[in-house]
Amino acid sequence: MTEIDFAALEELITVTDVAEMFEVPNRIVRREAQAGNIPGALQVLGKYGFDPERVTEWTPPEAGTRVVTTREDGRQRYRIYLTVEEAVTLKTQGFEVTDPREAAKARRAARKAAKATGAPAAEAAVEEGDPFADFGA
Repeated sequence: MTEIDFAALEELITVTDVAEMFEVPNRIVRREAQAGNIPGALQVLGKYGFDPERVTEWTPPEAGTRVVTTREDGRQRYRIYLTVEEAVTLKTQGFEVTDPREAAKARRAARKAAKATGAPAAEAAVEEGDPFADFGA
């Protein structure tokens, strides 16, 4: 925790001031401050303030150079909220654990099958289990 007196607090400039100074959107300044990339950035009561002398040392990122973190196999990162053991435990206790990706794959496969057979999309959706597919038809 950094201690700061009121005189120094009054000298801090805002996110908007820094964004105008470097001609970047406010969201870029906030993201970079949160990542710790802007020198002289302080968070006071949930808001960012910047030391006007030190912030001039910052070089904003070039447009389109944001780094997207990927896994070793090339897939993008995703969040998993259950371990395999937790999922198995919940399934054995009678809870239904579904993967939304599997449901989406099944919907896509049903649409492809309906398209291949020439059936209208509404009929395929009703067969798939969507009770509101023919609503308004």
